[in-house]
Amino acid sequence: MSQDDISQKSIARALRVSTSSVHRVINSDQTYYYDFQRQLPSVLCFDEVRTSAHNMSFVYADGEAHQLIEILPDRLSKNIKEHFLGYSLQNRRQVEYVIIDLNANYGQFVRGLFPNAKIIIDRFYIVQRVAQALTGQRVADQRSIEDKRYSREYAIMKSQWRLFMKSYDKLNKNTRVYLAGVKELMTEEEALDLVFRSFPTLHATWLTYQAVLEAMHEQNIQKFSDILVGYSPLRNAMDTAISTFSKNLAGVLESLRSPWSSGVIEGINRKIKQISRTAYGYRNQLNFLRRIRTQLVHPRIIPA
Repeated sequence: MSQDDISQKSIARALRVSTSSVHRVINSDQTYYYDFQRQLPSVLCFDEVRTSAHNMSFVYADGEAHQLIEILPDRLSKNIKEHFLGYSLQNRRQVEYVIIDLNANYGQFVRGLFPNAKIIIDRFYIVQRVAQALTGQRVADQRSIEDKRYSREYAIMKSQWRLFMKSYDKLNKNTRVYLAGVKELMTEEEALDLVFRSFPTLHATWLTYQAVLEAMHEQNIQKFSDILVGYSPLRNAMDTAISTFSKNLAGVLESLRSPWSSGVIEGINRKIKQISRTAYGYRNQLNFLRRIRTQLVHPRIIPA
């Protein structure tokens, strides 16, 4: 029952024993060890998840089997490297791809730990970074408007912010509809054009966002490379995003060639958060880690 999404109190109630007895059995049934003899998969996914109020834990998963391999108590680079050095070099040479995000420093030691692996920066994080830059510019321009009460531009940016995030191909360009907040009949394209006439920097940021979105959707390496080469600084967060892509160019371009993504590890993180929600949180991080490993890392196989 400890392998299912059930709290210890519910298990105790079902078995007619105390919660302390359930807690003792779960913890005594599992010694916290790392299985360095298991074969590493050809595709590894790296990420972090919060396991206590002040601690983030490092998790890595099998990108092919969609299974959590291990979770570490922290995310310090030193401890992560020491952990992977527990695997033999021959085992680590089997890894072909390592999928990471743009915020982590994993790229600094991945090549040393996995000599034959290629780094993939997941496409989700690339789009997320330019979307955050666009949102930041929109909010800044929105706040710069003095007479907000009578500004059509403010009304569009405030109430129709989703239009800025839409792909250009999905915008309504022909049929005028009543836009709430703006209180006018207009197409979605007309609404955006109205704002862009007054805020050219927002327009340039939006065009870069749309170009990245299109290149990611088509998985077109040439288009994405052209964006980086032809980009003109806008003095906002988009400059940082483009600079980050240039610094991690190999991993970004590999994401356009490869079918692998970090969806696996994101799904596992959701399961980990669900374990915490079911128990209404864990005060002791070690108890939380043990329950995660019981359910996701080392589930006991019950014979039929």
